[in-house]
Amino acid sequence: MEISKELLSNIKEILKPSPRGMNITEISKAVGMNRLTVAKYLEILVVSGHVEVRNLGSSKVYYLSQRLPISAMLSLSSDFIVLLDQGLKIIYANDRFLEFAKIDRGTLLYKSIENFSFPLKFSPSIIPSIENALDGNESEAEACLKSMDGESYYNVKFIPMVLDDGKKGVTVFFENITVRKRAKEALQRAHDGLEAKVKERTMELELANRTLTSEIERRKKSEEALRASEEKYRTLVETVEDGVWEMDEKLTFTYMSPRMYDILGYRAEEVVGKTPFELMPPAERERALEAATRMVNADGSFRLLECELLHRDGRRVFVEITGSPIFDANGLKKGYRGVTRDVTRRKMIE
Repeated sequence: MEISKELLSNIKEILKPSPRGMNITEISKAVGMNRLTVAKYLEILVVSGHVEVRNLGSSKVYYLSQRLPISAMLSLSSDFIVLLDQGLKIIYANDRFLEFAKIDRGTLLYKSIENFSFPLKFSPSIIPSIENALDGNESEAEACLKSMDGESYYNVKFIPMVLDDGKKGVTVFFENITVRKRAKEALQRAHDGLEAKVKERTMELELANRTLTSEIERRKKSEEALRASEEKYRTLVETVEDGVWEMDEKLTFTYMSPRMYDILGYRAEEVVGKTPFELMPPAERERALEAATRMVNADGSFRLLECELLHRDGRRVFVEITGSPIFDANGLKKGYRGVTRDVTRRKMIE
């Protein structure tokens, strides 16, 4: 059937004053359409994340989703994110991608990804994986991008999704893994160099007529040192995902994503209602308060702000924080929304 955006919007408006939800019969009466048609439109809204449903006895109750705005979260992500429709046209790109591409949103949107040579021309081509995702198959691949600045490498994820109009789409996430790949290459060179040294030492031992037992023992120690080195570098180059949060105008947390549990050891309900300063060491708290005061007075966004937090077990965690103000319908600031990335391992490398 042809999807009516007006009917989708009407159903959402009807559900707004009913936080406890409405059943299909109530919604059908409100919009003046039969239950079968309304049920199909509700299914579209549920799949796209605008409406949630729960069972109440033998019937289903529908109510508006209370999730955070996905577009706002995507714009804050440190990864490059592009949303395509089933015609492979770009219908969304987050701010990080636009900054990287050095292009404005108006020039990029609604262009076919097949005809847009930069910065989406990867080797190998990502088009087959995008088409595969449109068929409902999620996948992940590594691709290389060549530019005048050299080669960079990305871990690309292809996620099937359903758009607001019920048609198929795909979200593409580009995670820059160039540093990690270079570290792996350096690890391999170190591995090869160490192997060469082991072989050289072995030849010296053989030439010196050392006993076989001594030679085996020395090789064993060298191999153990090599394995320890490999394990160390493997840990350092692991990818860390972002935690998402929201604060009110008093800088008190009102939302915390589950990912923050992995970063700080606190569950969302334990952090909501607190300020970030309560999670900092005393010395860091004073510096952060001064920075926060300047930020509030400036009334602007902030990017890659570094600070220290305390894990639940007492250890210090280094993080990078990126965020921007949230405004209400009247243009008044009502808080901040942002992401936190654990960069403790990167700090260790530095």
